[in-house]
Amino acid sequence: MGRKAEKEGLPDLSFLEADASRLEGFPSGAFDFAVLSLVLHEIPRDQRIPLLDEAKRVAREVIIADYSIPLPQNPAGLMVRTIELLAGPHHFKGFLSFAREGGVLPLLLYSSLEARETRREMKGTVVVVRAGEPLPSKGRPWYSFHHESAD
Repeated sequence: MGRKAEKEGLPDLSFLEADASRLEGFPSGAFDFAVLSLVLHEIPRDQRIPLLDEAKRVAREVIIADYSIPLPQNPAGLMVRTIELLAGPHHFKGFLSFAREGGVLPLLLYSSLEARETRREMKGTVVVVRAGEPLPSKGRPWYSFHHESAD
């Protein structure tokens, strides 16, 4: 563990890297946080909700960093679109599906996760969301999303 974590009062901080689609070996609630970094736009549409559900099962909170949809109309947004296009047709199809469906926030709704904190990073191209089970006192989220098949 690094000195910065110790300075912030996190002396027992540790990380475990694992395949988020294969967490059967971990009991429910085994972790404080699950972190999904730039993964949701990369995987097929039909795997996104199961992946979030599994992250939600093993962790108290889920931290997601992925592309901000819609991407900003600035050089950074253009760079992301170009990178995704150059990654190949299969990859770009997943990115387009992710974008058509609204990105991270609608996926939270489908997984019964509530965004507790949201911020934009990297010149607005990445959204970072800290999410968890809806808090009992807050009830159902006020927003809703219409889900259409994009494939």
